[in-house]
Amino acid sequence: MGSRAGTAGHSAQKSTVRLLYLLLAILSTLSALASPADALKHYQSGKYDAALKEYDRLRLQRPEDARLAFNAGAAAYQARQFEDATRHFSGATGARDPKLAQSAFYNLGNAYFQMGDAASDPAQKQQAWESSLGFYDTALKLNSADPDAKHNRDFVQRKLEE
Repeated sequence: MGSRAGTAGHSAQKSTVRLLYLLLAILSTLSALASPADALKHYQSGKYDAALKEYDRLRLQRPEDARLAFNAGAAAYQARQFEDATRHFSGATGARDPKLAQSAFYNLGNAYFQMGDAASDPAQKQQAWESSLGFYDTALKLNSADPDAKHNRDFVQRKLEE
């Protein structure tokens, strides 16, 4: 009888462990499903650092997801973390969706312009702005009718000439 009680206790313990694993699996699935929505809520409410943190976490789970890369770049840009923005936007340039890829190149141009604008060293400023021009050019190759990319490209070109 003693050994039977031990087996029952062991069986109950195994059931508890299985239940815990099941609950963890369900919670992690729910968490994964809720995370993009949470990140978007943070972004829309102006909590860009929190949105970036959530998008970074999601990108670890799905590094090939170009939309997550783009959204992380947008959050980083709004948080004025331009180097992070360039890293994330770069991850979206290979998107299958041509509009997303074009937007990623356009936003890379914006981020590099901002980095150049903040640089105190003239050589760093020039290098960042030249990179910015290249990204705007690529964005325009993907969509020659983008008036914002054309305007920004022309603006940066004038700044370089000054």
